[in-house]
Amino acid sequence: GDSNVGITLKDRGGEGSVRAIGNELTLNTSSSETERMRISSIGNVLVGSSSSIEVASSAEAQLQIQQASDGSRLGLSLMSIFNGSGPAAILALGHGRGSTSGVLQDNDVIGNIRFAGGDGTDCQTIGASIDCKVDGTPSGNVMPALLTFNTNSGGASATERMRIDASGNVGIYRACGLEGG
Repeated sequence: GDSNVGITLKDRGGEGSVRAIGNELTLNTSSSETERMRISSIGNVLVGSSSSIEVASSAEAQLQIQQASDGSRLGLSLMSIFNGSGPAAILALGHGRGSTSGVLQDNDVIGNIRFAGGDGTDCQTIGASIDCKVDGTPSGNVMPALLTFNTNSGGASATERMRIDASGNVGIYRACGLEGG
């Protein structure tokens, strides 16, 4: 029951270990026991960091990959070596209401990509985002969707600047309103 009690498994050369202490698990490399990955007490997987950082949201990410501070390693890379025309590397974002196949409704967010930078306070304010939303009524393998492209011009949140709707129409927004359709 003591959170300081744990078990450590070391390789024969003492160059790395897997350590379970309390309710966390860490993977360490080198003789200096440099931590490379952690599974936190709430199940978050942290790579390159021992604590969660809130990025583009005040919520912790369940999987967080932190780039090396010297820029020597990328934060995340997806690569396909399929011998043919596809599939390529895929980043799949999905959303279902209440279950993996729960039917979404018009205007529900299917997924979004957020870009946030350090602003002197934290890294939660979104500078830009791309959102995918339901654009109509989903049913039987039909998922009408639209994309919005949003930027932040200096406020607390990003504002929609461009939209591609389910019909393929493109709208570009300016300070005075919609300019094209």
